Amino acid sequence: MTSTIPLSEDECWKISNNYPPFTTAPIKESNIAWISEFMKGRLYFALLRKPQKPPCTSTDHFFTTDDDFLYVPYNKDFGPLCLASLIRYCCLIKDKLYYQRLNRKRIVHCTSLTDPYTRANASYLIAGFAVLCLGQKPSDAIAPLLQRGTLKTHLPDIPPFRDASSSAGLKTITLLDCLNALHFALRHGFVNPNDFDVEEYERLQELNLNWISPRGLIAFAGPLERGYGYKPETYVDYFKKNNVQAIVRLNRPAYDRTVFTNAGIRLIDWCFPDGTPPPFTIVRDFLNLCNLLECGKLTSTNPGVIAVHCRAGLGRTGTLIATRLMGEYGMRARDAVAWIRICRPGSVMSLQQEWLENNEEFFITNFRKLRNLQRTLKSRVTNIGKPLFGIYSIHEKYAPKNGPLEGEFPPTGGLIDKENIIAKKKHKINKGKLNYYDFNTKYPIQRTRFAAKFPHMKSDNGEQIKRSYLTGKGLQGKQPIRRRRHS
Repeated sequence: MTSTIPLSEDECWKISNNYPPFTTAPIKESNIAWISEFMKGRLYFALLRKPQKPPCTSTDHFFTTDDDFLYVPYNKDFGPLCLASLIRYCCLIKDKLYYQRLNRKRIVHCTSLTDPYTRANASYLIAGFAVLCLGQKPSDAIAPLLQRGTLKTHLPDIPPFRDASSSAGLKTITLLDCLNALHFALRHGFVNPNDFDVEEYERLQELNLNWISPRGLIAFAGPLERGYGYKPETYVDYFKKNNVQAIVRLNRPAYDRTVFTNAGIRLIDWCFPDGTPPPFTIVRDFLNLCNLLECGKLTSTNPGVIAVHCRAGLGRTGTLIATRLMGEYGMRARDAVAWIRICRPGSVMSLQQEWLENNEEFFITNFRKLRNLQRTLKSRVTNIGKPLFGIYSIHEKYAPKNGPLEGEFPPTGGLIDKENIIAKKKHKINKGKLNYYDFNTKYPIQRTRFAAKFPHMKSDNGEQIKRSYLTGKGLQGKQPIRRRRHS
């Protein structure tokens, strides 16, 4: 399948050749222990002996994100960073590559050589940019990070990402697993970096809710009638607006089911012990439910969405959703775990990941054969393929509600009213501004790093909306992005 990427080959050529650096001499800095090239003459990744960032020069622009994109651990986990942080990083790099004062400089992303966890997340960011925005394959994106470069001594391996349990992790996912997951999601339309609403991601993160697949699966924490947490009434309006037709509850009841059933949403109880993999009977019934909802056979409406939760919405929820990704799309177990953790940090524990890996072949072969057989028997299935919009899509909000749900990504034009989503330059921003690009037109979509007021953005009562840009709240805590001055 083809995929839409923010930087085409022509754009990469223009950035590398139309704006060459003043010099082609090697980057010489005493603090740099190792350096590799991602875009010829423009984008580099460097490991520093000391944590201090080198000063910018007339030919080189050094920057670091170690203090900007932070992962807040649950226990001993340290990554990977969430999808919103990765999209922010992609926009930051795009901004630097097109920034007028930097268009003749080499952009060098620096991180610490001595801190393995910081290095792992920084490597994930720049390699993820290569996959999402440069269209590289995972093996090509990770290759510059594995080369010895200018480092004469032994280069430590990039540590793998472990689970969020307090015990010693038995299973891990590597950086390559994360890149494979991003590449898979890009090819199958799970995410479109051209069309990703970071603000929507962060707003739903406050509700402890995350999309895993477009118009398919939602993972969220179990609502509570009493105590700390959100009540079930909090989710009803959002679920009805987004066509959630069934909720799967994997823990003991902590709220009245009639809150959802009275709203026309089915609630199914499939409880099993915390921290353990699901029984095969539950997996079978869950995959059958997903197929029925996808084909619109459960109700008389269009294909619907399934929302899954357990107590925290991490272990049991992520494991059951991973079986769907494997049985429906043929995703490898490690890639499925990596994608779910990128969408919802902290998901899937080591014991559950080991169970997924041991049964990987069974899910991919047997359940996919069953699904293909069911599809041939359902006459209403006429247009099942690549989703039209990825998760957290901006354009989806302005698309016709009765329009096609799936197919190829449409050209930005008649379907979308750009004037509603592209802020004008006359809008005043209180604090530092971040340019999000509509990559089809190269016009910036203005966003803010902290708080800003937009005249064209009104709430239901007519008041101006104050937006706060964070890399994640709820699961990942408050993580502001600080503006760095260009040299």
